[in-house]
Amino acid sequence: MRPSRYLPLLALACTLAASAAIPSDPALVSRLAAAASRRMPPGVRIEIESARMTGTLPLKRWRIELAPDGLPLGHVLFDAIWEGGRLPGQAILRGRGRVAVARISVAHNEGLGPENVVWEEREISRLGGTGYFLEAQGIGGLVASGFIPAGTVMGTRNTRRPAAVQRQQPVNAQIEQGPLLVSLRAIALDDGQTGEWIRVQNPGSRRIIQARVTGPGEVSTR
Repeated sequence: MRPSRYLPLLALACTLAASAAIPSDPALVSRLAAAASRRMPPGVRIEIESARMTGTLPLKRWRIELAPDGLPLGHVLFDAIWEGGRLPGQAILRGRGRVAVARISVAHNEGLGPENVVWEEREISRLGGTGYFLEAQGIGGLVASGFIPAGTVMGTRNTRRPAAVQRQQPVNAQIEQGPLLVSLRAIALDDGQTGEWIRVQNPGSRRIIQARVTGPGEVSTR
């Protein structure tokens, strides 16, 4: 008699069912939430959707140890540890917090503040790809790095620090010409943060050169 091709799938299903047969208990949920909260930034509330152990927890004192990588959100692996023993488990954790959301549509390079930002509670577990700013962090001093539609969560993907030099801005340029360092007014052809190299143009000669942004409205070829 040939073995059934469904036996491996049946064995896997039985294994998963056995690990899920032990329901979450209040002590496990409480300690898991406390351990996860210590890894989260201020202002984030942890919600535990499910938590399962692969066996029975002891009556003696035990503690939760989370997997070391990243924020404890989504599918999370952990261990219950006690003197002389360890038991693995897994859980589904969600995090909620008040994050920055565009109150109205925001234009490219527009500054962010109360007039165009509102703080709304969202599930941050879903925002890992775009980033987010919690209310406790604030959003002062940032500008939109592109057009942001109303209702969009603001994060590192759609905001940035203001450029020290902006495209088409007149700048003070320190230009090396042989042994001399010549100061002149030039026009920036790119946006640039301090330390970045951008193109600038001498309006008299129309020559375009590369210069490093040294501060607000300042560039140098050195």
